[in-house]
Amino acid sequence: ALNAPTYAAAKRRVEARTDGSLTTQTWNVLPQVRDADVLLAEHPDAHGVVREAHPEVCFAGLGDGPIAPAKTDDEDVEARLDVLDRHGDAREAYERLVAERIDDPPAHGRRFRAGNCDDLLDAMGLAVTG
Repeated sequence: ALNAPTYAAAKRRVEARTDGSLTTQTWNVLPQVRDADVLLAEHPDAHGVVREAHPEVCFAGLGDGPIAPAKTDDEDVEARLDVLDRHGDAREAYERLVAERIDDPPAHGRRFRAGNCDDLLDAMGLAVTG
């Protein structure tokens, strides 16, 4: 599936080899999976260093246990920022990144949508965990 030219082709390959299918969310992250696959193939010493992580697990470990899985409403964003603030001034960094990358992105930079604020929080949680 990593080398399939289209979502439909990748989905067919997954369905032919497994009992499952391929979500569009997974298809959208396959370039990053491919990058990790190449990195690990070219640098065997990276095995055991590069890890898969799940943001909710990271937030649970950084905080006082499980955190609500939703992160799109103000209360859930605040809960995550409270956890991150225990490990540095995350709130200021979050607000700066939202302003720079979502509200007023640079013309040359990757453009994030307002809906990507949850991805930003996840990335911050993974960075703090790392």
